Amino acid sequence: MVCIQQQQVLTITINDINDNTPVFGSSYYFGTVTENAISGTSVAAISASDSDIGINADITFNIASGDTASKFSISGNDIVTTATAVDYEAEKSFTLIIKATDQGSPANTATTTVKISVTNVNEFPPVWSTFTPPWIDATTPFSLSENAAVGTTVVTIVATDNDDGIDGEVTYELGTISTSSGGGSTTGLFRLDSVTGALSTIDTFDYENSDGISYYDIVVKAKDGGSTIQSIDRTVRVELVDFNDNAPAFSATSFTASISEDAAIGTLIKEFTITDEDSSTSNTFNIVSGDTSGFFEFDANKLQLKSVIDLDTPTSASNTYTLQVTVTDGGTPELTGTAYLTVSVSSSNEHTPTFLTTTISQTVPESALVGYTVTSLSATDNDYSEDGDIQYSIVSGNTDNSFRIDEIVGKLTLIKKLDYETTTSYVLHIKAKDGGTPDKSATCTVSVTVSDENDNEPTCTTLSVIPIQETASVGDTVTTLSCNDQDGVGSLSFSTTETKFSVGAASGQVTLADSVDYDSTEQSYAFDVTVSDGLHSTIVGVTVSITAVNEYTPTFTTVTETNAENQAIGTSITTFTATDIDFPPHDITSYAITAGSKQYSTN
Repeated sequence: MVCIQQQQVLTITINDINDNTPVFGSSYYFGTVTENAISGTSVAAISASDSDIGINADITFNIASGDTASKFSISGNDIVTTATAVDYEAEKSFTLIIKATDQGSPANTATTTVKISVTNVNEFPPVWSTFTPPWIDATTPFSLSENAAVGTTVVTIVATDNDDGIDGEVTYELGTISTSSGGGSTTGLFRLDSVTGALSTIDTFDYENSDGISYYDIVVKAKDGGSTIQSIDRTVRVELVDFNDNAPAFSATSFTASISEDAAIGTLIKEFTITDEDSSTSNTFNIVSGDTSGFFEFDANKLQLKSVIDLDTPTSASNTYTLQVTVTDGGTPELTGTAYLTVSVSSSNEHTPTFLTTTISQTVPESALVGYTVTSLSATDNDYSEDGDIQYSIVSGNTDNSFRIDEIVGKLTLIKKLDYETTTSYVLHIKAKDGGTPDKSATCTVSVTVSDENDNEPTCTTLSVIPIQETASVGDTVTTLSCNDQDGVGSLSFSTTETKFSVGAASGQVTLADSVDYDSTEQSYAFDVTVSDGLHSTIVGVTVSITAVNEYTPTFTTVTETNAENQAIGTSITTFTATDIDFPPHDITSYAITAGSKQYSTN
């Protein structure tokens, strides 16, 4: 095909129609603004063009979206800040939609995006947020136990910074450390974690050896990361708390104390002194063992009598108590010290001995042997030990020392035989004395009646030879025996085996039972009379002498003799024989010529 061209000048007048849309110089714009920028500060410059001409090409700008808080405005081609401050901490960037509108009719528009970054300014200092535990004031302490391990956190501090970014990054550092004792600052005890704000220990503590330091005032700081650092500080007081790491201690491990049994309730027995290196003063005392009867109690550190200890019967409480006592401090944890106290209870002579009966009557036969028990006395004394020991004695009435009392058992015995015939009764006063100081005593009256017994032989007066004439008649009284018996029992009876004489069985009268003859072979009689009281007897020898009586006349035999005269003188003429039945001295003793011649004599 062959193309043919032809040219002709044609003048066409074109009327501008708003057929072009504004075009931004970039679909994205970027700008920056410092958060403390003053109002009117240019943030970003934008540009747009419109291919139309005339008013159709006149472009105006407005912020279509992204600036709800009206922090920006458009001045010409510049996006500028308004009086509403930009706050980095609130918004770190803005994405604005900028609309360009031409003046055509109808108007055409276009949009572009402006990304505005807010530049942070370290405008805020850190502020304290939380302390764990809470901080009250500079003199209200946080507690640190003396036994806290190395690394123990005392308090964790938190500060905040309203700045963002590094300007708002808070770190912590330790300031000066001063003590309650003064003397300047100290180091080497605490550390403050720069990130966590944990204040912790880097050494151990001992309250008892802290040289009087009771607390530490520690300055803690919080600072931000701004190029121009802002910081705050606060004084934190850390009180060193006495940990109960020492048990209370008695001044000794064992003690002794004594108390009288008559001590009143509330009597002080022992006051204890306690040492405790810890600061606790709230000691509590207790009796752990040894007081099952509840005789003792504590009033603070004073052991006192809670109830009366009666050593005496019938209570018969013990006189020795070994108490295990403890003292517990008021610490946490509670610690306890232990000691032993031996309490000796001394007896008091409170009671008087008492006889079971105050009068005793006993009858004792006079024949009772030495050692015979008359009676056994019994007295009681409710006192304990020596105070209740009874000692018996005879205080009166033992006039002839016939009695003895066992001073321990109270047995009353004979120490010599009694004799009714001497003493028929005794009134003994027996004393029971206790062993107290001073002693107490009681008396008992023992009436001893001696019963008469046939314990004596009859006694008779010794007789001389009793003469009686041979001419005495049967029945004549020869003599009456004089006998008696000291005993008051029984009666005397008399008897003899002699036949020539008899004796009155009751009277003791000796009489002639048969005739006697001096001129016979018996001129005297000796015989025994038995005197009996029914149990005992005695023999009385009786000698009767027969007295001669000249009963008979001599008789001669008749003699006739022849005598020659002239016999010499003296010549025997005869011998006369005369007889006389009487015995001498009444026999023939001489011859005599009573009548007749004088030339004779007799021989």
